Amino acid sequence: MSQIGIKLVSNIFSANCAKILKKYRNISISEIKKIVENGDLLMTCDYIDGAGIKQILSLYDELSNNGFKCTLFEDNEETTLEFLNNLVNLYREIEYQVNEEMEREAEFEN
Repeated sequence: MSQIGIKLVSNIFSANCAKILKKYRNISISEIKKIVENGDLLMTCDYIDGAGIKQILSLYDELSNNGFKCTLFEDNEETTLEFLNNLVNLYREIEYQVNEEMEREAEFEN
């Protein structure tokens, strides 16, 4: 399955970055430091996990607003903020359509 991820451009650990990331992941400061210094992904989710993608986008916004440069990834390839926002919107539309269809079927059966 494809993955979506985010990582910092810089491999320099910062307490402020750790503070932000701890809001999204329940890991220790030393684990965060290791992830940052190794240049690993800060957070990942499956390609079809709309809620996970929203969290990554929220982390991206918070890090960016605090002066951290981040890169977004889809299957280990750089991707754009626009692509992930479009993906979230697509999943929202699909969910809406599925719910409408289920309601129509339920009304038809009654």
